[in-house]
Amino acid sequence: MRLAPRTRSRLAAGGLVAALAATLGVAATAADYTDRTHAVAELTTETWAAVQPELVWTSSTSVFNAEGTVYVGGFRGNGASGTGVATVSATLPPTAVDLPVKAVKVVGGTNDFAYGQAASTTWFAALGDDGVVYQWGSNYAGSISGTGNRPRAVTEFSPTGGSDRAPMPAIVDLSSSENQIYALDAAGTMYVWGYAGENLPNPVGGGTARTVPLPANIVVDSSTGTSNVGVVAGGAIVPGTSGGARAATWHRVYGGQNSSFGVTTEGLVYVWGYDSHIGRPTQTGVTNQRAPQDAQGVNALLFETYPEVYHAADGTTLRADDPAYWTTYTTIYQDMKGRQVCTAEYDITRAYDSSGCPVRQLSTGARAYRLLLANHEMYTWAASTGTYGWPTIGRYVASTAASAGGYAPALIQTSQNGPTIPVHHFSAGTSAVQAVTTDGHVYGWGANNWCQAIGTHSTGGYADPDRNNGNCGVQGSTAATGLRPAGGVWYATPVHGLPEDATVTDLGGTACTTWMTEEDGTMYAFGGSTVVGTDFRSCTNYTAHGYRIYDFNDATLESPFGSALTAAATATRVVFGS
Repeated sequence: MRLAPRTRSRLAAGGLVAALAATLGVAATAADYTDRTHAVAELTTETWAAVQPELVWTSSTSVFNAEGTVYVGGFRGNGASGTGVATVSATLPPTAVDLPVKAVKVVGGTNDFAYGQAASTTWFAALGDDGVVYQWGSNYAGSISGTGNRPRAVTEFSPTGGSDRAPMPAIVDLSSSENQIYALDAAGTMYVWGYAGENLPNPVGGGTARTVPLPANIVVDSSTGTSNVGVVAGGAIVPGTSGGARAATWHRVYGGQNSSFGVTTEGLVYVWGYDSHIGRPTQTGVTNQRAPQDAQGVNALLFETYPEVYHAADGTTLRADDPAYWTTYTTIYQDMKGRQVCTAEYDITRAYDSSGCPVRQLSTGARAYRLLLANHEMYTWAASTGTYGWPTIGRYVASTAASAGGYAPALIQTSQNGPTIPVHHFSAGTSAVQAVTTDGHVYGWGANNWCQAIGTHSTGGYADPDRNNGNCGVQGSTAATGLRPAGGVWYATPVHGLPEDATVTDLGGTACTTWMTEEDGTMYAFGGSTVVGTDFRSCTNYTAHGYRIYDFNDATLESPFGSALTAAATATRVVFGS
């Protein structure tokens, strides 16, 4: 029912791809083949498509991509609707964006992920089926805007990050962070634009806050992980002068909240952003990293897990008991440069990569980080000696001390020091995370004051369906910070309200809402409807920004989105099917 999957295309050695698939044990599952769009009803002249929302980094909107037509619901002020009208009432049903082509993928953001800044900082970008990026919204920091409250095509970029211009090449994938856009072309070049005061790999050098109104291509990264992306000389990037800079070809970019990850074709992972963290216990806080930096803790885990893929030129591999662990690591890291590991096509409409790359999925939250490997092991870590990050790591950590293990990737747990789960893919909103297992079950963890983690209330870190008589429209505990907050779900916990035999194949959602699609096309939703995101990591009720949950079972030609849920939040409920 929706557009055929658009893949990231690149010439690749077929033999290597096949060998990697065998080495990594990658197998297709039912979830790789199920569409997220389903017919609602055969009406008089047409069939409407019920679609779960795309996960975008906005505080107060819901975005649906129905067979290439993008609809925006909830807050739609200051050009965010993309309809040519400056403001569309937040309580109206979702409205279609005036795009000239069909959209393959949609991204977006709101500064600080806070509803209080929605009016001045909410923006969107869509990748068209013509390979062009179209953007619209608030014109935050003068760098992401439409034209006449409609989408504007991004047709030029600056090869140097300066005042020069060149035609923008065809784009094959699109991602974003808080106020930044990342685009990849078929050659693996990354183009970035947006607010460059934070999060953006600074294409013009230096640490000065500035805007990048036109895309600039990041042609170098730092091999040492300590320097900026080139220096300014007459407005141009000077490769090779920033502490060992080198060229990089990107396989995929995983945008996030206040930091982002990139995977090169070598299978190496880099991190950057305001809340950047390399995944090593020696780094207990975040850094405002302005250049893609070697994510050492992530890469070390990859080296240990896949020694057939990651090894030194002489065959040396990384072992946990190696007395010269980081010396060996450095040798392997350097020798991996230039190899071809992650080169196969992937479906850009999916949050995960099933192409055979050892990295299946990456994501960042508010000083929390998530990694899913091709073997379906999911790892998390945090980066704060304060209260950020910890509620969404889904595992036991005794303290914020470096020795407690919270600052390096470790497996999620279903109980204190208990077993993990095999994860097919995951989805993360502002304050909670959900993961689909390889057999189609859904688990959640994180803040849960509006049932946004597991579809029912919780008490003391665990599910409590009887709290507030099961009414998720009545707020639960708001204590949502710290290592084990009273208002959160501490460990990966089954989402409440799904049938025992349900096989979920896809997740979507908004800042504080999760939608799930079952194998037979039945859709469920839970969490906030009038609830919105705030302060990077929290959810609060704000009725002025409209609704995020719609019951497609009530759809008609006149009201194709059915009826909006007007309650603040809901326990898990069917929104399409029976």
